[in-house]
Amino acid sequence: MSFQKQQGASRFFSSLTTKLQFSLLFLSLVGIGFGVKSYFHVVDDFGMEAGAVFEHDLYVQILIAIVVNGLVGWYIHAATTKRIINLGDRMRDLTEGHLDITVPYIDSADQIGSMARKVKIFQENAINLRRLEAQQEADRQKAEQDRKKLLNDLADTMDLSVRTITQRLDESAGQLDKASRLVA
Repeated sequence: MSFQKQQGASRFFSSLTTKLQFSLLFLSLVGIGFGVKSYFHVVDDFGMEAGAVFEHDLYVQILIAIVVNGLVGWYIHAATTKRIINLGDRMRDLTEGHLDITVPYIDSADQIGSMARKVKIFQENAINLRRLEAQQEADRQKAEQDRKKLLNDLADTMDLSVRTITQRLDESAGQLDKASRLVA
């Protein structure tokens, strides 16, 4: 059996619906067991003719147990398990970074609604974290641009100073040369 099949079987037997369904089935079997015991008791005490009515009732009881188990299982799945699976899918979406989801069941007054409101808080915190990270990145880029501008401004100022000094030195050298020719 492959790992995925084992995991799927494990998930099936550990699901809420399956556990509740097995509990209901067990209770139904207990009821049917008492019905069978009563049937044999009637047959032993009153004979097969009297037991025929109980046998018919036993079949009806088994049919009702099957139908009720099916309906209750469907209701449990629709009312809880399906909602929990849907909420779990939204939680997985959040962990995968899909923050633009709609969290269902927030207005529910039951435990699933409580879980949904907590998932909504996780979503809001993740959105805030992403916004803060984006702001930090923008601040970092702005600081880097400011640093580059400052370095460029310093380089420009230094270049201007060096050119000014060089120009003055050239002028002074020219005046010295002129003065030395006049003296000579």
